[in-house]
Amino acid sequence: KPGPAKDCDDGEPCTADDCDVDTGCTHTPADGACADCPENCPNEKFEVGSIIITELMVRPLVVGDTAGEWIELHNTTLSVIDINGWTLKDNGNNEHKIDAGGALTIGSGGYVVLAISGDSLKNGGIQPTYVYGKNPGDPKLFTMANLIDQVILQWNDQVIDKVAYVQKGALCDPQNPQPGCWEVGFDIGNGQTMSLDPEALDSKKNDDYKNWCLGKVKFGLGDLGTPGKANPSCKNPCKEQDQKSNKPDQTPCGDELWCVAGDCTAKPKCGDGVAQQDNGEQCDDGNNVGGDGCDESCQQEPEPLAP
Repeated sequence: KPGPAKDCDDGEPCTADDCDVDTGCTHTPADGACADCPENCPNEKFEVGSIIITELMVRPLVVGDTAGEWIELHNTTLSVIDINGWTLKDNGNNEHKIDAGGALTIGSGGYVVLAISGDSLKNGGIQPTYVYGKNPGDPKLFTMANLIDQVILQWNDQVIDKVAYVQKGALCDPQNPQPGCWEVGFDIGNGQTMSLDPEALDSKKNDDYKNWCLGKVKFGLGDLGTPGKANPSCKNPCKEQDQKSNKPDQTPCGDELWCVAGDCTAKPKCGDGVAQQDNGEQCDDGNNVGGDGCDESCQQEPEPLAP
């Protein structure tokens, strides 16, 4: 048998390194050496781009700026990857070593969300996989600046992925702007995530701001993004192929969605809180429940008889 932990050693003396032919290497807090590895256990080695950054909530709107920040990661490989012990950092002083108290795995093709807060009332209404802001007083607390910053995911000394973002137009010289400079950079919206196009799930492609767009789907308490899920396409389905001219209004663009003035929006329906008289609605109180003055088909209910 090979020596203890030789093939699966993560370099951390405080973890027990275990090998399994089917699942690969795992690392759990324990004393003592790890069990002997089977001869065909794969070496622990993570390639650049095996885990990539796919979504960033930099400027939450419905909750506090810092408390609502989160990061989505995606496993691009065919294997389960344990990111416990990896490091989240920027080019400055912000740095956090992931310590989940055990394995923190991402399945093949899967997503996890790392958030600064685990309180759903403070983080925008999400249930993160891991919380990295448990010590708010930490001088190295990882936070994301609103205009310019970096998000770096590192295993040992190897950078696995990095997104260096600059707000669109932030580098323009206001006194002498160069032509087109206001269009260069990432869209960073208030209450909308930075969302990587699903056709660009690559550690090089996610360096390019042109492969990112603003989050579009309402989640949690009302901000827009898709935490822990595949992102929608950055291509506007309500634009023609040139992505400039609009498709005709009421062109279907998704389930219960259609195009209005070049934007893909929800079709009006009973229960959306807006009485659509053109659709025969007499009322709409935002639900499909009767007995409250407006019935399940958005028709006015008769006044109850006096006792």
